[in-house]
Amino acid sequence: MEQTYSDKIALGLSRALTVLEEKSSVLWTYWANRLIDPATGAIRPELITESVLDDLLDDVFYCEKWPGI
Repeated sequence: MEQTYSDKIALGLSRALTVLEEKSSVLWTYWANRLIDPATGAIRPELITESVLDDLLDDVFYCEKWPGI
């Protein structure tokens, strides 16, 4: 089954959150509270904008480069 563009973005977000969970509990908590619907545990797609993706990927980059921030 071929993945849709939305599926690929959701998978990428999930992977990014996993990196943050492993590297920085503070950043993981921030992003989880910002992006995940507490009632369903799913990422809220209406919150995903280019700006949000840029910020999230910046945080993932910094966590990979400097663990423990």
